[in-house]
Amino acid sequence: ESLVIHKEGYASWQNISSFATHRPAISTRRCIMPGTVYLVGAGPGASDLISLRALRILQHADVILCDNLLPRTFLEQLGISFHNKTIIWRGSGAEAMSQSELNQIICREALRGLSVVHLKGGDPLVLGRAGEEIAALSQFNIPWSIIPGISSCTAAPAGADMLLTDRSASRSFAIFSAVCAGGTLQENYPVLDSLV
Repeated sequence: ESLVIHKEGYASWQNISSFATHRPAISTRRCIMPGTVYLVGAGPGASDLISLRALRILQHADVILCDNLLPRTFLEQLGISFHNKTIIWRGSGAEAMSQSELNQIICREALRGLSVVHLKGGDPLVLGRAGEEIAALSQFNIPWSIIPGISSCTAAPAGADMLLTDRSASRSFAIFSAVCAGGTLQENYPVLDSLV
């Protein structure tokens, strides 16, 4: 059998021999609706700062892909059972999987009809490359959902008792990445009251 991806947004397994004779594979075809991919914010690393919604999604996920910024004990601290789950750690340094490889994994598992979680440090939409994953999922009409998390850009200052905004002194703040796509350093810094 081979996996066929249809433009209508579902995948099906079809008998290879049916293609050789150009006959419709009605009797040997099993349609598989894609599973949902959840881009889940894990917060700044403390397991008790994750949202209840994220916890429920993790409990029912078939596949969990974890970013390397999270502690390896993170799921255990949440009481997530590993039974009937595939847990994939992204790795770090030279062994870290690329964004392209990650996109392939989440699309492949979702097209098998599985519920997939990409567990990201912080918030998925704050410097989390969620846009690249959403673009890959959209190519195959795979449903996705964002579960927000506490971003380190607000958690770290809170842990240090630092105000990001103050009515009398600082009415705005900017979140800024020092590294651009491809690894080049950003040279143009925004000018605002607080820069994170």
